[in-house]
Order: sequence, then C-alpha cells, then structure tokens
Amino acid sequence: MPITQNTREQENRLNQEDIKPPASPDDREKKYWFWLDTGYSQKLTQIRRAVEKLIKDCETTYPQPAGFTPHGTEHLASVENIIHRLIPGPAVEDLGMRERFYLLASAWVHDVGMLRGLDGDPINILELSDDEIRRTHHARAVTFITNHFSRLDVDQSDVRVLALLARFHRRAEVLENCPDKLTVENKDVKVRLLAAYLRLADALDISERRSPFSDYAICLAYNIPISSKLHWIKSRLINGVSIEPQEHRIVIDFNEPYDSDLKDEIIRHKISEKEFPLLKQNLAGLRKMVIQDLADELDSVKNTLIRGKTTYFLDICERVTQIKIDNQIFPEVFHLADNFNMISHPSATRLMYMVLRTVERILQRYHFSHGSDQQVESGTRAQKEELQIFLSDLANHVLTSRRCHIGLQKLIKELMDQCTGATNDDINNYVKQQKYAIDEERNNIRVVAGHYFDHLI
Repeated sequence: MPITQNTREQENRLNQEDIKPPASPDDREKKYWFWLDTGYSQKLTQIRRAVEKLIKDCETTYPQPAGFTPHGTEHLASVENIIHRLIPGPAVEDLGMRERFYLLASAWVHDVGMLRGLDGDPINILELSDDEIRRTHHARAVTFITNHFSRLDVDQSDVRVLALLARFHRRAEVLENCPDKLTVENKDVKVRLLAAYLRLADALDISERRSPFSDYAICLAYNIPISSKLHWIKSRLINGVSIEPQEHRIVIDFNEPYDSDLKDEIIRHKISEKEFPLLKQNLAGLRKMVIQDLADELDSVKNTLIRGKTTYFLDICERVTQIKIDNQIFPEVFHLADNFNMISHPSATRLMYMVLRTVERILQRYHFSHGSDQQVESGTRAQKEELQIFLSDLANHVLTSRRCHIGLQKLIKELMDQCTGATNDDINNYVKQQKYAIDEERNNIRVVAGHYFDHLI
C-alpha cells in the first residue's frame, strides 16, 4: 500500500514516542500497517502470535534463565517499536517491502534462543547454565529457526534471512561477516543493513521493566557478565531514549537524585558525609559505563548504517536531569552508586563485604527502637526469613560457580547458623566484627605494599 501524506503524519506521531505494547492484536497491528501491505502484515501477525505461544509453552514447562533482563513479549514488542523510531517517515521507502517485513519479523524471532525447552534441546537442558544460554542464545536461535521454522509460522523461503539476523543481532558476532545482500525469490535483501538496525534497536530497549530489582540484586548480579550487569543498571538510571535521525544522534536521558536527597540517604545509612563526593563520582561512573557500552554497540553498526544511506547515527550523548526520584527507585539508585566499585571491579573480598552490608540493610528494615513485644517478634521473624532467602539465593546463584571461594562459603554458613538461634543484635554484632576484620586485612595489605614499594625506591 503506498504511503500517503495522512499515513506519514500518523507515522510521525507514532515515532515521537516509545509505544507501549497495545492491549489487543488489532491495536498492535495499527502501528505497522503503513510499513507493510496486507499480505506481509498478515504474515507478521502470525509470527508474533506463534512466538507468544512458544514463550508461554516454554515458561510453563521449564524454569527460564534468571538474573538476566527479561526477553519476553514486552521486550520483543519494544524492539519492534524502536525499529520504527530508527527509520521514521519517508525513510522507510528506501527499504523494499520484503526487507521491511524481515526487519519487523526479526524483532520477534531474534531472542528465541534465550528460551529453555525449545524443540531440539538436549535431554539435559536443565544442566545448561543460565550464563551458557545467554552466551549462546543467538546460535540457539539460528538452530531453532532453521530446523523448526513451522513452530514460528515462518515460511521456508524466509528462513535464511531471519536466521542470519538472529545470529548477527549479537555484538559478539562481527557484523562484517554477515552477507551484505541475499537474493530471495528474485528480490535483493540488504541483510547486513537489517542486522545493523536490529542490533541497535535491541541495545536501545532500556526501561525499568527489563531489570527486576531487589535489595540484594547487586550481590546476585555479581557473578553475571558485565554486559548483563549494564542492562540491569541502565533501567535504574535512565528515564528515556531520544532517537534523532535528522541530527544523526541518540540521546540518553539520565535521572539523578537531588543532592539533598543523596545526603539524607547517607545520614540514614550512617555513612560519613565525606562519602558524598564519592557517591556523585560513582553515579557519573555508572553513566559513563552505560554510555560507553551503547557507544560500542553503535560503533559496531555505524559504518553499515552510513553505507545503507537510509538513516544513520554518529553519536550517543547523555543528558542528566536532577529530579525527585520516587521511593521505590531511589534506594536502588543509591545502592548502585554505593556499590559501584564492587560492580565494576568485583573481587572475592569485595563480594564478602557487599554481602555483609546487604545483611545490615535487611536488619535495619526490621529494627524497632519502639513498639510492642508483638511488633518486635514479628519484625525479627520477617527479618530472619528475608535473610534466609537472601543467603539461599547466594548459595544457589553465586557459590555454584565459585566453589573454591572458601571464605564466602564459610561466611554464608555462619550467617545461616546465626539466623537459626541468634538475636537481631547478635547478628548485627557478628556483621560488624566481620566488616572490621576485612577492613583490617585491607589496611595490612596496604601497609605491606607500601613498605615493599618504598624498598624498591
């Protein structure tokens, strides 16, 4: 269907905002009708519904990877929305109808490899670690699309291109190794250009729903790859993404707490006010990590987009606004800044220190300076239940891949023992003693290192 002035006006309105996944299939289809003719629109609708069913079937049957940002239908719909924003207005006319279809369909099939329980998975799929699924999910997607395309309602003639887009959506794959063009039913398809758009759209899906948070999520995130940590960090700090094709730039809008709120939180956590400049520096460091990661993603596709002569982007910029952050998100941002060094440069000692500080925070939430005996008893019971859940998660998600970490094993066992018989004050005292011991050990190392280098000089 040709694009008229009216449809362009509607399209431009859609591209001005990040469209939320609509409530019904009919509503959802309205946002891409101006890209596709009736035949391709119907094919895309069938693929969307098939992927939604596949995700539901796998999630019902098998435990899905934990600790990573969600890759469900909301993410897939969001990637499709971002593709529209990357190629707004008449620019889409530079792509053929089949190319447009492939690009939108790829948004829905590129992450099927993140699912545990796909057809063709080995019998011992439950033994495959979450990290291994994440690391190989693009290759698993290629295998599934190639061998089980009917489960996705994909036509056999479309398998080659969609499998290539699934493979090259991941930065681990060098984009220049993707075929520049393929001929499908006598039509040239610019596969590498489509893969570049998909890769960038996938990286720009940044929102709060993509990183479920708990007070001790930083500890559990300790053992996942830095790229996954960055996905998790982004949504705690970012308010939105402005895609500006005319200026060839992408602007990341960061929210930062008011200085006064940060200082109040420092006091509440009984941290020295001298730490305030460090917290501000850490927030800037977190933003720099996020911007650098997105810049690396853009660099991997920039040349391909420029050569494509449709739309291209040269810069990833940041825009920081100090605002009042709501009570649900603010503690998470504070903890991220407070633990910046542990997130960016993890070590065994830092992990143990992080665990102890998290235990302290759990205890603080259930500390009653005033109240009835019943309130105190109820708070103590809730505190111990949360501590046990936290320690159990540590044992299941961190110790399993750090079996040689004797110090952490001992710490978790002793904390579990404390939960069964010790009082709240006893646990607090134990935590303080352990933190003091770690601080002393660090100081001793600094002293010895100082003497060593003095001797060398």
